[in-house]
Amino acid sequence: MQYFFRDIKGIKKARIKIRPDDIAEIDSKKHNLQQCMDVVLGAMAFRLNNKHLEIPEGATQPGNKTRAKESLFNHILELIKDANNDPDFDISLTTKASGPKDFWITPYRHWLFLPAEFKDKK
Repeated sequence: MQYFFRDIKGIKKARIKIRPDDIAEIDSKKHNLQQCMDVVLGAMAFRLNNKHLEIPEGATQPGNKTRAKESLFNHILELIKDANNDPDFDISLTTKASGPKDFWITPYRHWLFLPAEFKDKK
């Protein structure tokens, strides 16, 4: 798997090199940018996994943290729609590409990752 990126034609053509030594573990608490990424990705995963629909036991509405995460997700989604000039952008689908060039020029792209056992169920 570590050599996967070396086999992608677009990566080769762009002359991007990622050596195993270029990849390292970090403590996100010591890196502000990574801490921000953790918050953003956490809000996205929270929404994509429908955690925003959960109501704590004994409560009648979602908690403050749930509302905060959903609010962040909605803000991020609006930024993505604006950046891609796509008001119908669907966060639950892989970003479409009309050709290889789109992989490099689209402001925001993402892929829907599904474990093998769920691919047939979609």
